[in-house]
Amino acid sequence: MGYEALSVVVARLKAEEDAEAAENESRATTGEFSAKELLDKRAHHVRVFDGPRETLTAPLTTGQAAGWAIEREDTVEAAKAVQPKTKCAETRFAERLLKAGELL
Repeated sequence: MGYEALSVVVARLKAEEDAEAAENESRATTGEFSAKELLDKRAHHVRVFDGPRETLTAPLTTGQAAGWAIEREDTVEAAKAVQPKTKCAETRFAERLLKAGELL
């Protein structure tokens, strides 16, 4: 295979790849999927492409309303905050029994 033939094949593959990428980007922004794709995603428990904040203009439930206005950076910082562990009385009692050798 000569250089010219190889460059033609590469150009064709690049064009196909660009067309596929443009189609996927268009489908992702418009949300246009076929009914079969939607049914497959629902049947296979595939996570939806966008979250509720991207698809809805306002929260539908009170659970959504509780965190609707929180920005994503705030949630990251809250997740990083150290939460001290608290143990109930039964757990502390069981730990003392284990330490004493009463429980195996």
